[in-house]
Amino acid sequence: MGRTKQIGNLIPNSQNKGLDPVSTFEKKPFLFLDGNYKLKITNPIEGYLSIPKGDDLIPSISAASILAKTFRDEYMEKMDRKYPGYGFAKHKGYGTEEHRDALRKLGISPIHRLSFCDFLRREGSEPSLFPT
Repeated sequence: MGRTKQIGNLIPNSQNKGLDPVSTFEKKPFLFLDGNYKLKITNPIEGYLSIPKGDDLIPSISAASILAKTFRDEYMEKMDRKYPGYGFAKHKGYGTEEHRDALRKLGISPIHRLSFCDFLRREGSEPSLFPT
């Protein structure tokens, strides 16, 4: 059975078992994850479902994806004003060549993920580009 069919059967199957899907989800937390992930947390919640391409299949994942992108875009515009020269308002933090060029010129800002900036070390960039 395909993944889309399985997801489509979640609610009808719960109704066949005499369960109201809305009240069932209201009583216990349930988490939909976009992607193919297994949670590694200390106190796992009882229910979650990892759904590859979930933002195409589940409306709540689609909505969360839009909200997250909107929030990130606004945040990156604020960071562009705080750290001018990196072009955050334009590339929104994605690894464009313009973004990499700014890092080569300006070094790593406090908001950069060091894992993203590993390319500088691989290129043999000046140690002064890295935070101490």
